[in-house]
Amino acid sequence: MEFFYGTALFSAIILLIGIWLFLKYLRYGSSRELFLNIFCYLQGRRSVWIRDPSLAHLILHSSASKGSGIERLISTQGFSPVLSLESVDGDQWVRMKRNFTILRSHLPRLSELASVTSSFVHKYLQTEDVLESSHLAEIIFHSLHKWIFDIEPEPHDTELVLAAVLEWRKELAIKAKGDMDIKLGAIRWIQGLIQNSKYYDVFGTKWEEPEYWSLFLQPLFISPIINITDIAVSVGSDVIKNEYLKGNCVWSEQLFINAVNFAHPFPILERWFPEGLTHSHEFGNDNKTNEGGYLIPPRTHVFLPMDEIGASLTKTVPKENEIGQNNLILPPRWTAFGAGKRVCGGQDIAHVLCEQIFGKLILDPKFKPSQRHLFSGRDNDLEETWSQSFFQLLLLLRILRKLFFKQITNIIR
Repeated sequence: MEFFYGTALFSAIILLIGIWLFLKYLRYGSSRELFLNIFCYLQGRRSVWIRDPSLAHLILHSSASKGSGIERLISTQGFSPVLSLESVDGDQWVRMKRNFTILRSHLPRLSELASVTSSFVHKYLQTEDVLESSHLAEIIFHSLHKWIFDIEPEPHDTELVLAAVLEWRKELAIKAKGDMDIKLGAIRWIQGLIQNSKYYDVFGTKWEEPEYWSLFLQPLFISPIINITDIAVSVGSDVIKNEYLKGNCVWSEQLFINAVNFAHPFPILERWFPEGLTHSHEFGNDNKTNEGGYLIPPRTHVFLPMDEIGASLTKTVPKENEIGQNNLILPPRWTAFGAGKRVCGGQDIAHVLCEQIFGKLILDPKFKPSQRHLFSGRDNDLEETWSQSFFQLLLLLRILRKLFFKQITNIIR
C-alpha cells in the first residue's frame, strides 16, 4: 500500500510539472507552434514557420495579407472595439492605411515631438525618486498628447487613458479579460478630443466611425505606450547597457534595434499566401519546396517568430529553417518594425520617443522599467501567474472548438 501511495504521489508530481511546463512555454516554445499549426489545419491551410532572417524579409515584402491567424483570431478581439492597423486586413486595411497617411501629413514635425518628450523626461527626473514602468507610460502619453493636440492632458484624462491601455494590454497579451467599460471611457475621450481639435476638418463626421477615431487611438497612443514600456525592460538590462557603454554612451538606432531584438514586443508576425509564392532570384531554384516550383505553396499561412529571428541576428551562421538555408544575412533594421507594405507606419515616431527617453535614462539610477510593468506580451513583466496561464489555455481551446465545429459544419454541407 505504501508503494501504491508513493507511486501515485510521484505520478501526480510528474503530471503537475508537465502541466506547468506546458503552460509556461505556451506562448514561446513548441506549444505555440502546435496550437497555431492546428488553427491552420482546421481551416484547410498549410502552415510554415520561417526563422531565416533574409527569407523572412522576402516573405514580409511579398504579401500584405495576414489571413485568418493570430491577428484575426486573437488580436482583433484584444483590441476591440478599436480597429487596429496591425490587425485589420483586406480592403479595410487599405482604407485605414491610406487615411492614416493622410492624418500623418497633418501632424506636427517630429522635431517638436523630440523637444516635448525631452522636457517631460527632464521634469520626471526632477520630481520622481524612481522612474518605473507606470511613469514611462505617463511620459509617453503626455508627450504624444502635447505634440499632437498642443495641450497637456488633464490628470483625470491621463488616469483614464492609462487605465484603458492596461486593459488592452492584458487582453492583447492573452493574460486576462479587459474591462470594456474602461476601454469605452478612453474611446469617448478621444472622440471628444478630435471633435474640438484642428483635425476634425480632415475627415469631418467620419471621425464618429471606428475606422477613423481608431487612427488616433491605436497607432498614436495604445501601441506606443504598450510597446515602448515593454522595450524599456530590455533597455534596462545589463546586456543593452553594456552595448551603450561600448558605443561611447551614444544612443543609436542600432542600439534601439538590438534592444527590440533582445525581447521583441511583437513575438510573431504572419502572412497569408492563397496563391503561393514562386522562387526569387535572392534564393534561386534550390529553395523550391515542391514540383510546382513554389517557394511557398498555395494556401499557406507563414509564421515568422520575431523573437527567435531577433536572437539569430546576433549569430554569424544563419539558422536552417523548414524551407531551406542561404548565406545572406540582411541588416537587422527591418526586424523591429517589419517590412513591405505593412511595415509599421509609426516607426519614426517610436524612434524619436525612444531616443529621447532611453538616451537620457539608460544609465540613470532612477531608471527602473521592470518595476510595476504588468501584462507583458513577452515575459518582460518577469512573472506569469497560474491564472494568466490558464486564461491563455482556455482562450486557445475556445478558438480550437470554434474552428473545429465550423469545419464539421462545412463538411456536413
